[in-house]
Amino acid sequence: MIRAALLLVLALIPTALPASAQPPGVSDKEILIGGSNSFSGPLAFTGEQITKFGVDLYFKVVNDAGGIHGRTIRTIFYDDGYRPQDAIANTKKLVEQDKIFAVIIPQGSPPVRATLAYLEENKVPLLFPYQSSPETRGKRYVFQGTTVSDRSSKMMIDYLAGQRKLKKFAALYQDDEYGKSFLTALEKDLGRFGRKLVAAESVKRGVTDVSAQIAKLQAAKPEVTFLVLVPGPGAQALIERRKIGWTDTLMVSTGPLTDERYLALAGDAAEGVEGLSLWPDPLLSDLAGVKRYREHMQKYFPKNGPNRYSIALLRGDALHGGRQARRPEPDARVADRGARVDQGLRERHPAAAHDRRRPRDAEARVVGPRREGALQAADGLAQVRVAGAQCRRSLDQLRRPRRAERAQPPGH
Repeated sequence: MIRAALLLVLALIPTALPASAQPPGVSDKEILIGGSNSFSGPLAFTGEQITKFGVDLYFKVVNDAGGIHGRTIRTIFYDDGYRPQDAIANTKKLVEQDKIFAVIIPQGSPPVRATLAYLEENKVPLLFPYQSSPETRGKRYVFQGTTVSDRSSKMMIDYLAGQRKLKKFAALYQDDEYGKSFLTALEKDLGRFGRKLVAAESVKRGVTDVSAQIAKLQAAKPEVTFLVLVPGPGAQALIERRKIGWTDTLMVSTGPLTDERYLALAGDAAEGVEGLSLWPDPLLSDLAGVKRYREHMQKYFPKNGPNRYSIALLRGDALHGGRQARRPEPDARVADRGARVDQGLRERHPAAAHDRRRPRDAEARVVGPRREGALQAADGLAQVRVAGAQCRRSLDQLRRPRRAERAQPPGH
């Protein structure tokens, strides 16, 4: 789905135009796209993987195959450290100084939300924001890249409160747009079952000590405690729970948190936790697309191990051929987004208007992940078995590339 959407947007660029009529970031030989992301701060690992080893990996494959209409794709990224004000400054620089064609895969609800109005006003395509706020939904220039908080919440609550009949829920959430969007969605979805959160504790962005919050949540005696955090404090929550002997609650991580990094930081304290897993296992999946992803990674970045972030733009291709989800994701339908961006680009660049047929797979639906590997999923929820040899092998492979990477950074 992501691959189809990306090719659809880039295919809207005509094969040839006079220099005066070319959209920003487009020349006869090159298409320039970029983004603001986290290369420092709490999401530095994520930011590096989804850009330098995810986006750039995908475009290396595309460029080696001839590019788009003979044009190579070049990327440029700036560090915002997960700070909204820096994301705004970086995005303005990308649009006004670097003259990019589109913004690609910015990370985090606070930074992405901070730039939405500016990008819409300037009619700049926003491709696959890696965030969970539903505020990106319905925007003319946005191609969704991940399941947002309200859809994620519905999947979790339908399973936990509906199928498993659990009754008492609590949440430990980040005190910003990311955490609050999930909190709102969880409260709404619990209401459908006549339930509510018995406790909710917030954590300031950038804080990792959650001992006080864990103690308060334990006192409320929830059967389920949702973790709406980033890997550092998320792992600390699991470690603190084990430290105080709190064993009678089920810890459930949201989709943005459920990954190998979070589990590696928590170590054995992650035993038995569950989480929403939206992607196939990048190390162990036998899906054809995931196998190709591993082959590409080995070819272009052999010192960097596969993970759920660097699979970034290959997710749509990796899932292609897997099981279809029962329902499409309405806000992620490629054809609808393509029509909106096509119309927007025509408004922004009238000389670029043309009658190009959309790709055959423009109606592709969201494809469900394969339930396998270190994160064993059940109806969308993943049972994490850290003690299992398979998971330990995944975590070991995740750690090793990081040491190699620090010793010899890859070139770009």
